[in-house]
Amino acid sequence: MTSRLLTSITRNSVTAPPTPLLQSGTAEAEVLPAQLWAAPSRRATPEQPALLVGNMGACKAPRAFCFIADDSPSVTDGTGTDPLANRYREARAAFRALARACTCGRCMGAVLHFDLVGGTGVIPVRDSPPGFRHWRGILSPQLDTALAMPIDAMGTSKLGRSLDKALVLLAGHPDHRKVLIVASDFELFDDDPAEVISRLDGFAHNQGSVHAVVLGRPVPDGVLAPPIQTQVIRRGSAPGSLARAIARGLAEHRPGAAIITDAPPVLTIPQHV
Repeated sequence: MTSRLLTSITRNSVTAPPTPLLQSGTAEAEVLPAQLWAAPSRRATPEQPALLVGNMGACKAPRAFCFIADDSPSVTDGTGTDPLANRYREARAAFRALARACTCGRCMGAVLHFDLVGGTGVIPVRDSPPGFRHWRGILSPQLDTALAMPIDAMGTSKLGRSLDKALVLLAGHPDHRKVLIVASDFELFDDDPAEVISRLDGFAHNQGSVHAVVLGRPVPDGVLAPPIQTQVIRRGSAPGSLARAIARGLAEHRPGAAIITDAPPVLTIPQHV
């Protein structure tokens, strides 16, 4: 793995520990013009339009997914309809789309938070018995509930503990192909952030797939390299772009999967008087 760390980051006159920044990139996705999955189960409104992700494809080999969410203040501030302010609604949209597409009952999922509160173990994604053939599968209530800001979240910026837990959970399913999705701004304050990133890299090389969904900031050259797949979501990104970024991880290796490709985000240029 190529590695370069910033020596420090200063916030409010306080120098923080070295923080890795990721190299930006976009996972390729086939454009699907029709037959799109409308991910949310409730009716869309003008304030919250339906979040389309694309075709999630068909079940084949059993898979286990783990989604790790960053609830630190640097990614939770702000309100509005942009993907960052609605990151959990968009995450639920992606998981609900997978639940609808699952016909095998063996697609497994887990949700973890950096603080290790409000998460789940590895459980079936769809809330229906295995072999149930109705296409409108419903997302597991436990996963649906976990895809929200925990009421007792402390807002830690440390990924290490939740990554440790994720690796243990996924190791308990040796017969499943494993996918790890981390949604964060990757302003990590672990004691050794390079070691944490190295473990992500090792998992991507030897055990499964890693999708890094980078939230809300420009991404200069950094420490993540293929086979880790990196996508950047900005405040100017279109509604649904975060749902589609997560869906790319959930749909990886599913035959027939085709996730909608997003246009580059529209960035606001400050006007100087």
